[in-house]
Amino acid sequence: MRAQLFVGVLLVGAWTIATAQDVDSDEFEYEPIMAEIWECRKFGQETGKVLITLWSATGIKPGQRGYGRLQFAGTSFPSVFQLKGLTLRWDWGKEEDGSYNHAFVINPEGNGITYDFSGVDEGERVSGSSVYSCKSAGKVEVRKDEFVEWAEWEFPALFENR
Repeated sequence: MRAQLFVGVLLVGAWTIATAQDVDSDEFEYEPIMAEIWECRKFGQETGKVLITLWSATGIKPGQRGYGRLQFAGTSFPSVFQLKGLTLRWDWGKEEDGSYNHAFVINPEGNGITYDFSGVDEGERVSGSSVYSCKSAGKVEVRKDEFVEWAEWEFPALFENR
């Protein structure tokens, strides 16, 4: 509920700013996209404090990569979102070689697992470091330009064919 309220306030504020800037313009482009929000709590808890909030652009097909965002401890991380079979995955912390240092995976049972690949040799297996109970908090409409802005600077290859 808090996340939805925050999103509503954020969207109203963003719309107000955009409208004020475009008062003298005949054109106002607002391309909406749907984003799904996932909330993750301490493992085994259905209620209580949300520890991690994840966003993903909807309409991503299995095997495709899309825009995402992960929020934890007051910090927001742009990420690449993927749907692999029935598993949801967010990757962030891109390295020069194109690999990522971190991943958050939600399995079909709703268990969210964090992975840290920092300092790991290519091909080396890594165990998850933390487990959370996650569930969808629903879908919201967001401005595509604002949602894409979160990830564009870190993942330019995703935006080459827009």
